[in-house]
Amino acid sequence: MFDVSMVMFWIFRWVNFLIIAGAASYFFHKKFLSIIRTKISEKRHFFQSLYEKLEAALHKNKMINKEVDLQQRNAALLLSKVEQWNHAVEAVRDKDKTTDKKRLKAMEQYRERQLAEFAVLQVRKRVIPEAVHKAQKELAQQFSQETTQVHYMNDIISFMKKS
Repeated sequence: MFDVSMVMFWIFRWVNFLIIAGAASYFFHKKFLSIIRTKISEKRHFFQSLYEKLEAALHKNKMINKEVDLQQRNAALLLSKVEQWNHAVEAVRDKDKTTDKKRLKAMEQYRERQLAEFAVLQVRKRVIPEAVHKAQKELAQQFSQETTQVHYMNDIISFMKKS
C-alpha cells in the first residue's frame, strides 16, 4: 500500500516545507515585520493627523458660521438703524422744506411791504413837496387879505382848544 520511499518522500517534503516556512517566518519577523509595523504606525499617525486636521477644520468652520451669523444679526441691526435714521432725516428734511417755504413766503411778504412803503416814500417825496408848494401858492393868494388871515388863525386856535 504505502511504499517506504514514498512515505519518506512525503515526510521530507513536509519537513522541508516546515523548515522553509520557519525560515521565511523568521526572516519575515526579523526584517519585514518591523518595517511593516513602522509603515503601519506612520500611516496611523498620518491618518490621525488628518483626522485632527479635519476636526480642527470642522471646529473652525463652526466658529466661522457662528461669526457669520453674528455679523448677519449685526448687519440687520445696523440696517434697521440706517432705515430709522433715513426716516428721521426725511422727517427733518420735510420739516425744513415747510420751514423754508414759510420763511420764503414771509420774506416775499416783507419784500412786498418794503416795496409798497418805498413806493409810498417815493410818492411822498414827489407829491408832498408839490402839494405843499401848490398849497403855499393858494394860501398866499387867499391870505393876501388880512381879515382872512385873522379869521383862519382864530379857527385854528379854537380847534386846538377843543382838542
